[in-house]
Amino acid sequence: MSFNTVFVVTEMRLGGRERVVSNIAGALNEHTEVAIFSVWKRLPFFISKAPLYFDKNSFVQTKSHSVSQKLENKKWMKPIISIVKQLVPYTTLQRKRLDDLVDFLQQNNVKNVVLTDLTSTFAYQIRKCLPDINIISWIHMQPDAFFDIQYKGYKKELKRGLSSVNSLVALTPNQETEYKKYVSKTLFIPNPMPAVSKHLADMSKKTILIIARIDIQHKGLDYLKDLVNYVPNEWKIKVVGSGSPEDEKIFGDIVDSSDNKIIWESAVDGDKLEKVYQEASIFIMPSRFEGFPLTLGEAMSYGLPIIAFDLDGTRIILKDENNDYGILIPQGSVQKFGEEIIRLVSDESLRKKLSSKSMNRVATFSEKEITKEWLKLLR
Repeated sequence: MSFNTVFVVTEMRLGGRERVVSNIAGALNEHTEVAIFSVWKRLPFFISKAPLYFDKNSFVQTKSHSVSQKLENKKWMKPIISIVKQLVPYTTLQRKRLDDLVDFLQQNNVKNVVLTDLTSTFAYQIRKCLPDINIISWIHMQPDAFFDIQYKGYKKELKRGLSSVNSLVALTPNQETEYKKYVSKTLFIPNPMPAVSKHLADMSKKTILIIARIDIQHKGLDYLKDLVNYVPNEWKIKVVGSGSPEDEKIFGDIVDSSDNKIIWESAVDGDKLEKVYQEASIFIMPSRFEGFPLTLGEAMSYGLPIIAFDLDGTRIILKDENNDYGILIPQGSVQKFGEEIIRLVSDESLRKKLSSKSMNRVATFSEKEITKEWLKLLR
């Protein structure tokens, strides 16, 4: 067996990054031989049209909707994990799996390896073992969040890894500029958005929707404690997602204190997820940072009007040189966010106007066009 390209992920868990890897790898697999390699040997939440491997002998076909439980999720382990991250390189912690990956790349005559986010640390060792392979780093968030928040413990090791890659894919022009400080050949390829759905959202439902991993800080779910005060009594905020036990407990307390204004359901996929989008009238994204949020594109494909904090990753979707395609709120301004919720729930004509803009916008980021950009890079 041989593959032209292998995408490497920590695991195919529930998440926007994992969904877009599944989609892009699957789309590319229609043009060239592509596989996905998972560092963690856990059943995937997503099944791609590209095959998933744990090693050269483990082709994974079974899907799981259970959310992975990690040591980092246990509160008493956090200080220990923090110290380990400072003292022990990720590549040392994952030495056996890194060896398995290198073996997989060698055995399958792989020409291109795409390292997503934290697995970019593997580039240094891969380069030593396979000097001729084309190594691409694909980073799904802005540099400050990537180095100083999400992977703070591995910042030095990540930068060493980036020094060994041939090129880096960033999700916005601003991120492209910033990452060029680390990899001179950095290029901007946005994530794809789904085509406009044949079954649009029911704009009569009094539901404000959030689809997100239950990650309190990253997804800004703690802001809901104040945002519910702006939601009229007949409306509800519906949150669909799963997360670590610790974050789910914190969010459960937020839901319990919301006077029944927040409805929380576990993560779903496929037809169930489609129904969730269809039964909403507004989509909101209160995240503190995002690279290029896939759920925003999904919501827009169902014709949902959008309110989101103004981040680099949301701005590129909701604004261009000539038009606004949703409502952007200054980062952290909960009052302004709440006022826009009031304005949107009170004005059906504005919701319909933004609904049309959402559907017009998604065509700009079609999977077909984004796949062409990836094919250019890989060839």
